[in-house]
Amino acid sequence: MRINLKKLSIFLPALLLFASACDLDVPVREMVEAKIGIEEAYKYKADRYSPEELKSAEMKLLQSNEFIKNEKADDAKKAAEESKALSDAALNKALPLYSADMIKAAENSYNEAEKLFAARFSPEKFREAEEKLSLSREAFNEPDYRKSLDLSSAAIASAEQAKAESLRNSSALQNEINSLKTRLDNIKKSPISDAAADQIRGADAAVDSAEKHLAENDFRETVASIAAAREEIASAERIVEANTIYAQITKLRAEINSALADEKNPAVRANLDKAALALNRAETLIEQPDFPASRAAVAEAEKLLAESKIKSKETILLARIAAARAEMKEAEAMDSDSAHEKNLGIAASLLEESSNELKNRRFDRSEETVDEAETIIAAVKNSIERAAKEIAVESKADEETAVTEEKVFEEKPAEEEKIYVVQWRKKDTDCLWRISLAVYNDASLWPAIYIANKEQIKDPDLIFPGQKFKIPPKPDKRPEFKRTRDKEAVKTE
Repeated sequence: MRINLKKLSIFLPALLLFASACDLDVPVREMVEAKIGIEEAYKYKADRYSPEELKSAEMKLLQSNEFIKNEKADDAKKAAEESKALSDAALNKALPLYSADMIKAAENSYNEAEKLFAARFSPEKFREAEEKLSLSREAFNEPDYRKSLDLSSAAIASAEQAKAESLRNSSALQNEINSLKTRLDNIKKSPISDAAADQIRGADAAVDSAEKHLAENDFRETVASIAAAREEIASAERIVEANTIYAQITKLRAEINSALADEKNPAVRANLDKAALALNRAETLIEQPDFPASRAAVAEAEKLLAESKIKSKETILLARIAAARAEMKEAEAMDSDSAHEKNLGIAASLLEESSNELKNRRFDRSEETVDEAETIIAAVKNSIERAAKEIAVESKADEETAVTEEKVFEEKPAEEEKIYVVQWRKKDTDCLWRISLAVYNDASLWPAIYIANKEQIKDPDLIFPGQKFKIPPKPDKRPEFKRTRDKEAVKTE
């Protein structure tokens, strides 16, 4: 049981008054020293490390007080001296033990700060803790236990401050992990991510490790895992980027080679050759690696290829327009009776429009208009040619026979009809007699197709690409177009 030293401090002056009144030689110095010795022992945890010695010191000091009350000064002095000796013994026993434990406490606090990577997040306080701990160990070995205790306390204080500062970086580390996870997800979304499968697995493991260590407040290992993840992700990104550029190069090279195979224009071929050289340079830059420069070389090749395509398109369209104008002149020469003057005029306007659209680099529109013009010109030429052939093969059967033939054709039981879509070709574009030749193996049966599709065909000399004609069963005899046309004219009248 601990003596109340505060009460003893009040009691000592009272004893002195009592002793003075009784003319008693009180051992004040010895008793005060004993009291101070006990307080010192408590300060250094003697109650924990040497409780028996400290308790004996307290009991001796109480005895000294009792001897004073009983006017036994000599016994009081002796008891006070014994109390001081016992408190000194308690202190001497406690100091090394307390000092050693404080060093361990400082080491634990320091290790916790180290685990939180205080060397990075709180370098000043962490360094202070490390220095104080080292000095504490030195003082302990001298031995200077009081100094060691003071230094251990200072080391603990610095380490705790370092821990607090480090803990404030928890959210920053989590943000860094989240950023790495986003980069990793982007890599996985790439269609060629399989090329970096090993690096992706390594990055996944490192990210998982970082999150685990962060949850355990092991920032040192967290940072190490983040560094490992960052390295794996960077490696995966390099692989994916390299393969992405290689894929672009392969695609562009195929386009360039295809274009070179058909291209005759020297200027266009020169541009295509430059594009191929740019791709070769891009491949070399990947190996260095210099991805920005490689991407720039690919972009240069893309630009050169695009320019080549434009130039080639211009060349082709100019040639088509020129050829169409030549065909139109030929058609005009064939149209001796100017029966097709209106349609040829439309074709001329379309060719002029196509030329203007080409000058303005509206290639699609230029191509559409030249297509229309070519279709009209081809239809006109086909019409003129067919009309000439019709005259040669016109049947000279009498009208009664023709009417009978027409009736036979029209009244013949219906079979399953087929559909024919009119096609445009630069050579041998569809006309009714060509379609008849294709489906019946007999060009002279074309009126059968005309009769079946009268609602679509206003003029048998002019049919257009995309029209869908019903193809009736092959008639036994050729229908008479002239008679059919005359009947339609009568109906109109």
